[in-house]
Amino acid sequence: MPGVTTPEDEFRGQKTSWGPMQVMGAVAREYGFKGPFSELNGALGIQYGVRHFVALYRRYYKSHGLKGVISAYNAGSPTNANQEYVNNVLQYAHDYEARN
Repeated sequence: MPGVTTPEDEFRGQKTSWGPMQVMGAVAREYGFKGPFSELNGALGIQYGVRHFVALYRRYYKSHGLKGVISAYNAGSPTNANQEYVNNVLQYAHDYEARN
């Protein structure tokens, strides 16, 4: 991969979350990202984060609702184990909507 100096760098990069949406390197690779992981620290990271969120929405929304989609974004699949995370995201969304 371009920008990756060793297999160990690639391994660590895939296990690390990157950018404003904290996209895992491995998830970005699954969606076709080929660049150095540091490129995910800006707008490109948002692009891959949204791509992943939309895929999870399509997969889980009908069966688990928005809370399940948010949970899956954080944990890989809908779970009740990360309810605090889900509640925080929903609160931030509510606060944002109230200000705008």
